[in-house]
Amino acid sequence: MKKTLLKHLTLFTIVAFVGILINSCGSDPVTNNPSVPDAGTMSGTITFVDTNRIYSGGYYDVSVYSSWPPAGPPSGSDTVEFTKNGNVYTGKFKIVGLTSGANYVTTCAWIKTPYAPGSVYLLGLRGCDTNHSPSCWAVSPKKDTLPSTQGLDNINFISWIDTTKKISQF
Repeated sequence: MKKTLLKHLTLFTIVAFVGILINSCGSDPVTNNPSVPDAGTMSGTITFVDTNRIYSGGYYDVSVYSSWPPAGPPSGSDTVEFTKNGNVYTGKFKIVGLTSGANYVTTCAWIKTPYAPGSVYLLGLRGCDTNHSPSCWAVSPKKDTLPSTQGLDNINFISWIDTTKKISQF
């Protein structure tokens, strides 16, 4: 009886030790989770619905505005990083330094350089995308609220790439 008890106690100790070891190797789901975006950031992907891309004389930009229509410069912006898969362009962006709790309208534009009035071609607007109807893009585009403890990811929308199809110009 003593030998059986000793065998069971030894087996229990080994199983408990292995369980503790496995549990201690796990990661903290809040601080080490790479899928939770950093506070004050917005990121996503733009899918372009056409292919007439411009390569010089300016740049493609994603900007966010805390008021709409814009009454000044954007709250944040990023240059689009392009990828072409087959005949489809996509662009990734990440905007940093935003205010938690604020509402933002996200846009895509071609910005002609050197910058001057009329050199911004609005090509896409999250929630209105490639819609040319002023009732959408001038009045009620989608607004995303930035959470207080983390950023927003997957702010995805479609946009024109061809400036002749612009939604607006300013």
